[in-house]
Amino acid sequence: MKTIQSIQQLIEAQQYEQAVEALSQLIEQKPQAELFYLRAQCRYRLEHFSEAITDYDRALASIAHAPADWFYARGLAKHMAGQSVESLEDFDRAVQLEPGYSFRYASRGFIKAALGMVEAAIEDYHKAIELDPDDAINHNNLGLLYEQMGMQEAAIEHFRQADRLAGLPEGKYTPQPRPRATRFINIPAEENGDAPGRWQIIKEVFCSAARRKEFFQFVAQKLGFGKKKKQA
Repeated sequence: MKTIQSIQQLIEAQQYEQAVEALSQLIEQKPQAELFYLRAQCRYRLEHFSEAITDYDRALASIAHAPADWFYARGLAKHMAGQSVESLEDFDRAVQLEPGYSFRYASRGFIKAALGMVEAAIEDYHKAIELDPDDAINHNNLGLLYEQMGMQEAAIEHFRQADRLAGLPEGKYTPQPRPRATRFINIPAEENGDAPGRWQIIKEVFCSAARRKEFFQFVAQKLGFGKKKKQA
C-alpha cells in the first residue's frame, strides 16, 4: 500500500490516475475526510468532475469544521460540471468563512459573471478591490463588467488602474464586445500555513502560490478566457 509521501510524489509528477488508485486503497482502510478531499483534487485534475464532487461531499460530511478551501474547491468542481447555480452556495460559504480575504469575493464574482449576474459580480469585485486595491486582475475584471453594462467611463478607469498596477503604459481604450464572463480569474499569492503534520504536506500540493497559479491557469484555459484588448 502506498504511503502519503509516495502519493505526494505521484501528484507532483501529475500521475493522478495512480494517485487516485493509491488513495482509494487507503480510504478502504481508513476513510478520513482528508483522503476524500485529496482524491477529489486528483479527480478534478483528471476532469472527472462528478466523481470529484462526490468525494468533496464525503469529505465535507466527515469533518466538523471544514476550511474555506474545501467549499471553494467543491464549488469550482460544480461549476466545471455545469452546475454553476448550485456552486454559488459553496462560494458563499467560503466567503462566510474568510470574509476578509479578497480572493473569496473575486472567485464568487467570477462565477456570478459567468451566470450573467453582472451587477452582483460587480459588487463582489468592488469588495475584492476594497480588501486588496493593488490587484490588477480584479481591476481588469471589473472594467470588463462595467463595459458590459455600457458604463464606459467606469470601465476605462479600472482598465487604467489594471495597467498601472501591471506596469503597462497607458493606452487608448475602445469598447469591445464581451462574452457573459470575465476573462481572467484572480490568482492571489497565498502564504502556506506553518502547522506541522502530514496533512500540511498534502495541503501544500494544492494551496501553495505556485500550485494555485498552475491550477487556475488550467481553469482559465478550459473556460477560454483571454485579456481585454486595447489600442496604443
